[in-house]
Amino acid sequence: MKRAVDIQQSRLNVKGCEGCGFQFPATETTCAACGGHLVELLPSSCLECGIPLDPSNEICAACEFERSKETIRPLVEAAVIDDRILSKREKDFIIRAALQRGVDSQVAETLIAELLIEFGAVDECHIPILNVEPLKIEFLGIARESRQQYLKIENTSGGEMTGMVISKAAWLKASPNIINSKVKNQTITLNVDGNLLPDGFSGKGLVEVDTTGGNLEVEVYVELEDSDPKRVSAHLRDERLRTKPLKPPDAINSTDASEVTAVEPESISPEKKVKSKNAALIIAGVVILMGFVVITKWAGESSSSPIARVNDKLNKGQLVIPVGNSAYDLWQELRSKNPSSPAVADISKSALPLLTSQGEQAIRRWHDEGRASDQEWYELSRVYEWATLIDSSDKQLKALKSYCDGQIAFREKRFDDALRAYSQALQNKQCLGLAYNGIGRVHANRKDYRNAAENYLKAVGCEPQWCYPYANLGGVYLQTKQYPVAEQYYEKAISLAPAKPSTHYQMAQLYEASKRYCDGLSEYRKALDLAHNDPEPGFTIERVQKRVSELQGKCH
Repeated sequence: MKRAVDIQQSRLNVKGCEGCGFQFPATETTCAACGGHLVELLPSSCLECGIPLDPSNEICAACEFERSKETIRPLVEAAVIDDRILSKREKDFIIRAALQRGVDSQVAETLIAELLIEFGAVDECHIPILNVEPLKIEFLGIARESRQQYLKIENTSGGEMTGMVISKAAWLKASPNIINSKVKNQTITLNVDGNLLPDGFSGKGLVEVDTTGGNLEVEVYVELEDSDPKRVSAHLRDERLRTKPLKPPDAINSTDASEVTAVEPESISPEKKVKSKNAALIIAGVVILMGFVVITKWAGESSSSPIARVNDKLNKGQLVIPVGNSAYDLWQELRSKNPSSPAVADISKSALPLLTSQGEQAIRRWHDEGRASDQEWYELSRVYEWATLIDSSDKQLKALKSYCDGQIAFREKRFDDALRAYSQALQNKQCLGLAYNGIGRVHANRKDYRNAAENYLKAVGCEPQWCYPYANLGGVYLQTKQYPVAEQYYEKAISLAPAKPSTHYQMAQLYEASKRYCDGLSEYRKALDLAHNDPEPGFTIERVQKRVSELQGKCH
């Protein structure tokens, strides 16, 4: 190892002649052979890992990072070997030990996160803990109508909590029934449909909250109050008559003779016959009307069956949104009741091509144009979540699901969670340029430029014709003031995507930083023209106009 460093160092301390190509010590300014101008040589590569190095570097940053990783590896392994959980006390101890061995605390944090993934362990502060309030809800004296109350679902610790809210009673619905990992607290609405309860119902139903932070059950007590007083009194009268004992004929006396008085046929008047006939017609009409209502209700229920509603959502394109009332939510409801149902299998077969098509289009748009909002990433995560439930053997779907989760975490500045999700994506697809680029962005945001460059280069290895990793490499070397290397990567990014305003803007920043003001002004103007023709997400025209105005006075 020492010999490799020595050789590398000898390569760095030289300059080359523009005319004859001879090399001289870096302290020289003129070629002794032809009198030509000496310039810094193009950055060489590390003899161990091949990462480009700038002449100002003494050793390879990526290799140094790996050596630091090996320094703290045994400490992390010893801490998690028993329960696969790293406590806060143990983490603090490892960081202090890393500092004593010359490893920066921020770098140590990054290394610990990577090693935890490698050992299949978790940071204690990233384990979610479920809390539900209240655990008992009462709907007392309700009529035949829909009534609602609310549950508060809370993650009282760190990390990402996902799960479902499952009702164990047909008359009780929870909405939404998906625990959203993006929010710390979530409100769930519980609806009781009194029309689905039998007369005089008094009992309870259960709601199960099943999450990665634990499982809890909520008891829902319901007492139904009949809203029709006439029906109540009629019911009570019929009950008294049904249970009242009959008396034998010889026990009947004058006081209760009216109960068994017989009416002779010839004593019925014509008026009574007419009234009796009218009553019969009314009863017949009521029976026909009730039959019609039953048939209509049956037909309506058939057309709004769960399967029909799922297919309707699929046809409308409502695959995973709105949350709680999408095709995905209805499918989950069916699946929770009968996972092996043929209906579930049929819906899955219809949904999978739609899900993969929507996912591929969104990922391609992000890959090529960098266009995606927070809401779109959340929707895309649900798309791949459903797709992986349908086909759990497809590693490509699993990789893209993890990548979407990483994007959500990154945009929320939960960098440890993002790093974990990107790494999980790579476990399912080893050469996923998107994931390597994401890991690079995490390290760049932490100002760990050495590890950022390493992962950007891995992204380039997976996708040599993708412009973003090259532009990001340019950004790394611009931040570390290694301008010649940065320029090479920006030039490559522009050659792959010449119409992107942001890359021209970054090149202009490089020229301005290296005091090449005229070149910078030219690139700012190119960026401005391109942005007017095709605006790019996150690109501010006003900021570019300001730079143009300032550089016009410096370019001579």
